[in-house]
Amino acid sequence: MRVSRVLSKFLNGSSRRASGIGSTHQTLQITPIQIPSPPPFRFLGLLVLCCSILISACRAVSTQRIPMRQENPATYSEDPSIKARQFAEYANLAITPSGNSDHHFNLTLSGKSGSLRLNDIDLLPFVLRVPAIARADCMLTEIAIEQDEYNRYDTNMPVPGEQDVTAHLANNCLNAGLWELYLTKRDRGSRADEKFYHGWFECPTELYARRFREENGLHYSAFSWLTKHFGRLDGLPVNLTALREVRTQRAIPVTTVQMHADQPVLRLAEQKSKLKLLLTKGLRTYGDFAARSHQPVTLTCFCPPGVYEYSRRKKFNYSFLSRIDGVIQRRVLEPALHSNYDEIEVDFASRTHWSLALSGGFPWLSWPFIRVTHGLKLVLGGIHLDDLPVITSDQTGDSKLRHVFFGIGTPLVYASYTARLAESEQQPSVYLLLLDRDDRYIDNHRTGIDGVYLGRCANGTIEMFIISYEREAIVAHWTLPPPSAFASMR
Repeated sequence: MRVSRVLSKFLNGSSRRASGIGSTHQTLQITPIQIPSPPPFRFLGLLVLCCSILISACRAVSTQRIPMRQENPATYSEDPSIKARQFAEYANLAITPSGNSDHHFNLTLSGKSGSLRLNDIDLLPFVLRVPAIARADCMLTEIAIEQDEYNRYDTNMPVPGEQDVTAHLANNCLNAGLWELYLTKRDRGSRADEKFYHGWFECPTELYARRFREENGLHYSAFSWLTKHFGRLDGLPVNLTALREVRTQRAIPVTTVQMHADQPVLRLAEQKSKLKLLLTKGLRTYGDFAARSHQPVTLTCFCPPGVYEYSRRKKFNYSFLSRIDGVIQRRVLEPALHSNYDEIEVDFASRTHWSLALSGGFPWLSWPFIRVTHGLKLVLGGIHLDDLPVITSDQTGDSKLRHVFFGIGTPLVYASYTARLAESEQQPSVYLLLLDRDDRYIDNHRTGIDGVYLGRCANGTIEMFIISYEREAIVAHWTLPPPSAFASMR
């Protein structure tokens, strides 16, 4: 009862003070300290700010440790690389924010061979990118993303403090998240770059998704069905007018196109190293690749996490390369870049092809389930034919050719880190598409071609080389007449 009376007296006193009629015996009452409270919205804003600073601080010091799957040179006979006698062992990779920006990281390999660190690497150039020319249409955006995912980004950079050692970081051409890191060292005797370490790892999805949104302003999860299962776009219509506007065009007589069927196949450095991966023998000329007697041509499969396997083979019918039905040269405007470019269309002999389309766990997204395409054409644009590198001798090298890979703005497969940074600062204009006669999309992976290498002779003729699956071989070579009709429109 005493406690109740004291509590009642305290509460009554407090209530009276609040109304301004409290007791005069102030020294006998407990008066709570009055602390002015901030407005509720200001308090919430302060709370959000504190949480943001805390989260940013945690992110700034967070390190993601990833196990590496290391190459065993004794069991990987399919490896096309030049291998050193001794291999290093690095079992783990640590990815730590460098502090310079949200997309710069330090990469540290560690293991029995010690540690090796790459400082302040910008990961944005390794992230899928939707160029401006593909943003006007959903299908173009999806083509750009899918082709970026299934083309390799292999980037070389020097290793600090290691003489003649080069690190190669690659977002490879397989499913989303599969990356590679390998090391080479220049042999001072042979002057060859010998590989002495190769590891595969999975790039953390959350880290990659943040970089993807930063680069494109899009949610990565919305396109996961494309990056995990290629071929989902096969047979769908492509709106070329959203990509470019045709200003002028002319048909090139097929009789003026040289097919070089009897010419020995050109082998550049990569094709020489991968010659053992070409399993069909006796393919000495371009005509051999297209001859019906040699179909299907068998190549070695490139499999997860990023290795060649003789036991798994890819078979392609290259007979469509034996005949060209038409060539069209166009001058086009790309509205997104406000610039004029050249475009070449090569039409092949008409054929009908059907494919079964399934979209992962959502088959209703693939309607119609069976997609039929009629005819086949290659469309390459966004380039200036007069600016192609000039071929000055019969010994054509990689430096004398422009490499273009399927997709819209698809980056080069191999580049230095410096070149990759410069590439990411520019808006790409180049596109390479495989379509049917009704402009329906055809997945180039099922035809066995990955891209086109281009060059220009001194007399102005255009040299086109068609590159096979995984760039294991050059399967066709055509010479087109000079684009003199377009020179005046520059």
